[in-house]
Amino acid sequence: MIKIDGKEAAYPRLSSDGNQILYQTNTSGNRQLFVMDMQSGEHTAITTDKYNNNFPDWRYDNACVAFTSDRESNEEIYVMRNDG
Repeated sequence: MIKIDGKEAAYPRLSSDGNQILYQTNTSGNRQLFVMDMQSGEHTAITTDKYNNNFPDWRYDNACVAFTSDRESNEEIYVMRNDG
């Protein structure tokens, strides 16, 4: 586990092309998903809701990410495009 601005950042996943790292963090109070660009070091939120989004991973072609979320009152698996 690493810390960003003093908050936990966990479950890092390197994209298959090696250009991005997908991870979860609780910098906003809830666990949200971010992507870090390896070239620029820029961090971009791909979820920004009031729910906890956990355990992210890339699809084989990096076009989508899978994760669990408690948005339906219990954790279920979701898939979304990598740009949120």
